[in-house]
Amino acid sequence: MSSPQTLQYTTIYLAPGLPPITIPLPIPIIEGIGTAPTGTQGPPGPPGPSGGANLANSGTAPTLISTTSPTNLFSYTPSGNQSMVAYAYVVVQNNTTSVTLSLTWTDVVTNSVQTLNIINGQSLAPGVYTLTPAFINASGGNAVTMSVTVSLANNVSVLGSLDTA
Repeated sequence: MSSPQTLQYTTIYLAPGLPPITIPLPIPIIEGIGTAPTGTQGPPGPPGPSGGANLANSGTAPTLISTTSPTNLFSYTPSGNQSMVAYAYVVVQNNTTSVTLSLTWTDVVTNSVQTLNIINGQSLAPGVYTLTPAFINASGGNAVTMSVTVSLANNVSVLGSLDTA
């Protein structure tokens, strides 16, 4: 007779005021099946969460970050001025890790490079983090890039996506 299995759980916080969701671990992350290499740009896909077409993404599953150096998740250069929505999903697996997740673009109105630190060097405990989308108005001919830097390699997985608004 086998002994009962002890399950571990993680809690997901969706938004202030909403009750958290608790799910069992491990969260399955399938690497290499239907995923694009980190930082690549594929053809526009089906409508994304905002209802617009997907412009760029880091794959179809979260990408395990294997270095402590900055890592580009995606880069997309619009041919003309374009409103876009960026999404990110972060999974910290075993150990608390400092994470910086940045979105960089050139603003249409100011024609200057803007950087939004979606997560700014925060220590994140193991768990799943769904982040607030960022709406931007990017200047044509200039790259929109999402990048991540972590303090501990092979412990954080990130999925990033950029859609038309």
